[in-house]
Amino acid sequence: MKLNTKRTILVGLAFLSISAFWQLYDSIIPLVLKNTFHISDTISGGIMAMDNVLALFMLPFFGSLSDKVHTRLGSVRLLFCAGRRRRSLRCCFCLLLIILFLLGCL
Repeated sequence: MKLNTKRTILVGLAFLSISAFWQLYDSIIPLVLKNTFHISDTISGGIMAMDNVLALFMLPFFGSLSDKVHTRLGSVRLLFCAGRRRRSLRCCFCLLLIILFLLGCL
């Protein structure tokens, strides 16, 4: 079996982008919570920890939900299409918050 170099590079870039976004998220969101909402470090850390705890329960739930859904679009594509608009709006909102924070408006 031959190594598919193009596919390997694309998968590596996907993991690189996820890791870069996660590092940005973990460094910017606590600052936004502290400076915008005037939350203490302890509560900001608690909110960030709750994010991970909620993911522990939500990811298996949505995984089992996608396994049970069967439509003409497929099992995963329906959930992907349903959440695409919400994800894009949330991403735009997060980018706006980051830009405003970096410009010093928040």
